[in-house]
Amino acid sequence: LVYDHYFEEINYYFYFMVVIYTTMAISMLRTIFMNPGYLPFFYPAQTDRKEFTKEEFRLGYACQQEQYDWVKKQKRPNRSCFSERVGYIVMRPDHYCGWVTNWIGYRNHRYFIIFTTCASIYVDVIFFNVCHMFYYHRKEHTLIGYILMVCFSAFFGLLFSLQAYFQYKRISINITLLELMKRQVP
Repeated sequence: LVYDHYFEEINYYFYFMVVIYTTMAISMLRTIFMNPGYLPFFYPAQTDRKEFTKEEFRLGYACQQEQYDWVKKQKRPNRSCFSERVGYIVMRPDHYCGWVTNWIGYRNHRYFIIFTTCASIYVDVIFFNVCHMFYYHRKEHTLIGYILMVCFSAFFGLLFSLQAYFQYKRISINITLLELMKRQVP
């Protein structure tokens, strides 16, 4: 409904929104499908290795309680944790994100930050467009429609803006959310 008033013709606003949305979608998919920095649980025995084959990853997957207990007792690389959810050691884990159903870690953290930043810009622009529509085009929709549009866009805009803000804040002091929750200083 918002776009009908602003996209009457192809203009810079249209290009801006398409670029922000495309960047947001690509970074979200990269966050979801990219390996966040999983290491097989035998990693400490091979400290010089950085890349592993698919077969080695399958062999290094912990799936039983005895394996979980053994891995937790072993020495791990700095700023890593063992995740029972995925069965691997996660390098520099920030948090497990339920929205993307993946760990945010060493390799996909930058895409997560791009995703939250673009999503906050996109939804905040939609919020301001809805407010503009309500002020100038009040007769076109019902009051309940405007209330729902304002509430949803304000909620998600605030959610993504706060997430982006706190991500940037933690990056600036070089600490992850998991370290903050566990009160660990790197």
